[in-house]
Amino acid sequence: MTDHTESPLRRRRQRVAIIALGIVVVLWGVDTLARIGAEFLVAREIQNTAGLIDRPDVDVRGLVFLPQVIRGSYGRVDITTRGITQGPVPVDRLESQLFDVRVPFRDVLARDVRRVAIARSVERATLGYPALNAYLEESGRSLQLGPANDGGLELTGSVDVAGQPIAVRTNATLSVTDGGVSVTPGQNGGGANLGQLLAFTVPVGELPFGHQLRNATPKESGIELEAQAEGVVLQS
Repeated sequence: MTDHTESPLRRRRQRVAIIALGIVVVLWGVDTLARIGAEFLVAREIQNTAGLIDRPDVDVRGLVFLPQVIRGSYGRVDITTRGITQGPVPVDRLESQLFDVRVPFRDVLARDVRRVAIARSVERATLGYPALNAYLEESGRSLQLGPANDGGLELTGSVDVAGQPIAVRTNATLSVTDGGVSVTPGQNGGGANLGQLLAFTVPVGELPFGHQLRNATPKESGIELEAQAEGVVLQS
């Protein structure tokens, strides 16, 4: 005859397992709430410091959050910023990756973040062709930018030479200048003189977190910008 009575040892193990599971659930809940709270505070500080219309989306990376918030050091923070209109060509969406971000634990605890230090960061944004072409029209240029068949950049439209409009269709290259992106027609742009008339620079407004432009690449939807910064401190 089998005795179905549970032994004290088995019951003790079950209680320990239940308690351990409860602790894990509680810690997970606390960790999640702390993460959400810190992300909100950092987003608010960035919005106020950078003068953004919309509050950015902040995502603190890492499986466990509490050790990061206690140290006041976050390995990586991803930020999505929308509605940037500081420059003549609006940026609908800007993706930022911030590395080694320092936010004092006491500020998070008091829900009053006033200083965010960033060791290194990378930003990527796209200037869409509709916005770029609207800028060209507003600046008095009868030109349009669009994707070329070979994956590059194509410049089309017309330019006045001695009072006569001349139709153009040429490939173009991009280069980063101080505060802008220069568009230069290729060798099939009608010679040096016509090339000078076609060349122009698109000013890029100040990017969040003090980033400097490093690269510009033509894409199917627009010109992708890459910017970098080191040793940035946001302080209100």
